[in-house]
Amino acid sequence: MGRTVRILCVLLMVCPFWASAVEVANLYTARVDAKLKLNDGLAQAFDQVIVRNSGHRDSLANVLVSQQRSKVKDYLVQYGNIDEGGKRWLEVAFNQEAIDRLLRQANLPIWGSLRPMTIVWLVEEENFKRELLNDQSPILQDSELKVAARSRGVPLMLPLLDLDDISTVDPSDIWGQFPGPARQASARYSADQMVMAKLFSIGAEQYQLQWSVYDLSGGPLDVQPAWMSNALTGDKQTLMMEWLEQMADEFGAHFATQTGLVAADSVQVIVYNLSDLKRVLEAESSLAGMAIVSQVELQQIDGNQAVFNVNLLGPSDDFYRALELDKRLDALEVAPEELPSYMWKY
Repeated sequence: MGRTVRILCVLLMVCPFWASAVEVANLYTARVDAKLKLNDGLAQAFDQVIVRNSGHRDSLANVLVSQQRSKVKDYLVQYGNIDEGGKRWLEVAFNQEAIDRLLRQANLPIWGSLRPMTIVWLVEEENFKRELLNDQSPILQDSELKVAARSRGVPLMLPLLDLDDISTVDPSDIWGQFPGPARQASARYSADQMVMAKLFSIGAEQYQLQWSVYDLSGGPLDVQPAWMSNALTGDKQTLMMEWLEQMADEFGAHFATQTGLVAADSVQVIVYNLSDLKRVLEAESSLAGMAIVSQVELQQIDGNQAVFNVNLLGPSDDFYRALELDKRLDALEVAPEELPSYMWKY
């Protein structure tokens, strides 16, 4: 499979070195502690799936969602106990169509399965010494962090910190929020965005974590300003957990799409490099699988190109932004009066 990086993602598995935007699996399946009473466990699993697919914890405060919490069994496909990691879990599978319909009825966004891969550059200061951290660092070994990452469905990777990385990125670069070196080092990981963060003690067993997110579109020397920055304070264990949750909330708010129950817009796109019917159907399926899309119709085939009419459940801007994460479709430069065009990669 080639060189690998370790990723905290839904399956907490080792992903290919060239991993980019990730097709996250099992978004509508949740795991909770099997020791819970069944009804409590089902309700907790319901909450987990709502947050994961809406992209934000605040979704649980929605009135309609709160009302449906007592009717969880209306949304179930199946449930049962499984053993993993030395622990017994209640695994609950929900009906995707029913959950999506609830989110739309509640006027909540839906975060589709294609999610940005984020590389995290984290430096910790201890006893006046600053050190870049990787997945072998003790504070990142907490099993609860891994459970939380899985629960939120947020694909994260940490740098290998091999000779290539440490010869390019110095802890002082991350500490001082100088993104250039980390941007350059991140290029080989093919991530969609990077987080730069620093963790340090502020006394009395309290820590502060300052972090920023940078878009990685463009070339390795194309350094763009951070699109968001924040800071958290607390004890180290609580702080790390809240940081992961806050990242998931911010990413969800940024990438999830607001959809309705009926078509709100319609666009046409041209897809090139469709050499046969199989490729046409693959491209059509890729478009139809997006959360914001209600229907895709093949309008025309001419040689190796096809025109698709796409009915949307939300704004077209959200649709085009979501398309940027699909690495099978490369946007082509066209004149403003021409249809948006993409090159199919396979």
